[in-house]
Amino acid sequence: KMNYWLHRCAYEGGHEILSVERRLTIGFSDCAKNPKMVEAVQKCDGKCFDNIYELVYKGKIKRARWSLWYFTCEMKEGDIVIVPRYGGFSICRLVGKVLISERRNTSDIGWEWSVEVIADRCEPRDSYATPALLSRMKCRQTTINIGDLGDDVEAAIKRFHEKKNLFLF
Repeated sequence: KMNYWLHRCAYEGGHEILSVERRLTIGFSDCAKNPKMVEAVQKCDGKCFDNIYELVYKGKIKRARWSLWYFTCEMKEGDIVIVPRYGGFSICRLVGKVLISERRNTSDIGWEWSVEVIADRCEPRDSYATPALLSRMKCRQTTINIGDLGDDVEAAIKRFHEKKNLFLF
């Protein structure tokens, strides 16, 4: 079953990586360098994931673990992801499977997804997004499931491809 996500990727040049390489990124390179965490992610073993996360970050940034868990274990090929950008947003479809980033030793990027960009630079936001989707884009969490707004995301994709905006309906 396909799902819908919102993912913020401005960190460590994430928007440029998305634009140039068609990859969606997340930080947590400390976890990506830990073989036991990599194994926990590959098995989607939540208990092991939580234990290693706790050891790596020593109780700090505890709530941020959900963003990493969603990005590495919950997101699946074919899922649709809204990526907020300054003044707008892009919409992607996940391709393949999540990969440990080769960048993990040179920057704080731990994992990456290859993506197909469906709608790039939907600007301004309110020309494409419904009020409910605009409101959700204000959420500050890095990665969140927005499956309840699937119809709103599909409408934004349709508007982008039809080159219509919300005010013409």
